[in-house]
Amino acid sequence: MTKTIRKVLTGRRKRMGLSQAALAGKLDVSERTIRNWEHGTHAPTWAQLDAWYAATAEEQGRGE
Repeated sequence: MTKTIRKVLTGRRKRMGLSQAALAGKLDVSERTIRNWEHGTHAPTWAQLDAWYAATAEEQGRGE
């Protein structure tokens, strides 16, 4: 995974005020999975990216 994608994933999660654990719960994945995505160890699938975007967009709608 490129550095840019990792930065986007991490930056959006942080802007939404979500911890890795909170986002993991919303996506039904482990906290370690989120950490691996953000560190570039593993890449999310397209379906997981779609779910990640939906979860963070939902939070953005609530908080901002």
